[in-house]
Amino acid sequence: PRRWGGRSAFGLLLCASSGPVGGCACRMGLWTHWYSTMYGLYSLSGVLVAGVSAITIGVVLLSRRGRLPGVGGNHIHDLGKLMFAFSTLWAYLWLSQWLLIWYANLPEETTYYLTRTSGGWSFLFWLNLVLNWGLPFVLLMPRAAKRSPEHTLRVAVLLLGARWLDVYLLAAPAAHATQPVYSLPGPPALLSGGASSPPPARRARSRAPPT
Repeated sequence: PRRWGGRSAFGLLLCASSGPVGGCACRMGLWTHWYSTMYGLYSLSGVLVAGVSAITIGVVLLSRRGRLPGVGGNHIHDLGKLMFAFSTLWAYLWLSQWLLIWYANLPEETTYYLTRTSGGWSFLFWLNLVLNWGLPFVLLMPRAAKRSPEHTLRVAVLLLGARWLDVYLLAAPAAHATQPVYSLPGPPALLSGGASSPPPARRARSRAPPT
């Protein structure tokens, strides 16, 4: 129906505003003296990746059951291209934030990356880049791969799991500076890509020193 078009446009505006605000409010505040001008857009890119991945999973599974008879190869191809594009957007913002902080070399900014690239966090830091961009980039590069429902479903599941790792790395080091402590997030944190406050963020906020 035509009325859903207007509601969808409103939803896009709501997502574009709540993603950056939610990311900054829930996670950037964990580091009382750290700030990044790229953080809002970085959070929004994560929401976009998680959202398209969740939609892809839903579309493929419903199509298998015959609930979406109008969905064909072109629709799956479009979803594959969106996952490819938003994953690359996330990587671009990830690199841009790192380069800005590396070039400025300010102590109140570099502490964010020093924590994540040392101790037990280093492996997860680089694994995050591989899972959120490296593997999806390679797996979705061929045109035939983006048109395969089974292949796009697997990549979408991979990206949702990678989104959890990214949210975990954004929040958990504030509470555990030397070694990661693993815990499962709530469904809203996983599906939103971290727009809501996951358990690691809540625990880190409770342990952060008062300002």
